[in-house]
Amino acid sequence: RENIRRAAKESGRKSEDIKLVAVSKFKSVDDIRLAASLGATDFGENYIQEFNDKYAALGSDGIQWHIIGNVQRNKVKYIADKNVIVQTVDRLSIAEELSKQAKKFDRVIPVLMQVNTSGEDTKSGCEPEELSELFEKCLEYENIRIEGLMTIGPNTTDIKSVEECFESTYALFESMKNFEKAKGQIKYLSMGMTNDYMLAIKHGANIVRVGRAIFGERESR
Repeated sequence: RENIRRAAKESGRKSEDIKLVAVSKFKSVDDIRLAASLGATDFGENYIQEFNDKYAALGSDGIQWHIIGNVQRNKVKYIADKNVIVQTVDRLSIAEELSKQAKKFDRVIPVLMQVNTSGEDTKSGCEPEELSELFEKCLEYENIRIEGLMTIGPNTTDIKSVEECFESTYALFESMKNFEKAKGQIKYLSMGMTNDYMLAIKHGANIVRVGRAIFGERESR
């Protein structure tokens, strides 16, 4: 939190406007309870089955859950009834299925569009040049609400490359606000993890996804 405050101050922003998502994949229910007791309110999970097990144990009272891993279409039905933000919508089929399943529960699921601005083949996300068209089509689905953009920075120690990724994502985020159908609902830019979250904040992120710096190293799945 102190690091977030410092990065926010350096970029002329308020730290309370930046949401910290504690990435709890592969961590136990007790770990999450401990983090929550120390003030964490948002938790990020990558795998639907693991998320469901933790949701069954902890619910959503005082916790906002985030899905930050790739979502398979056949798994959408398992999250549609839960208090969750899906940060990884990167194709039309997922948006369509989320809206279809959410409608069954008379819900509107908040989502972020995931874009691959790192240029790395191993990263999920739509291509930057495809974002505008995908975004416009996704706005037609009534049971999801697009609230912003998410990216994963490049896996490199080259700060300039990371900054270029974040700068280009911020530009896309700002352009999303100009869509008439999305006026007032585009508010979140999710980028930055343990290695680069302070840099992400300096380049406009208002959601950071931090795992190792909170929970320590993860054991294998």
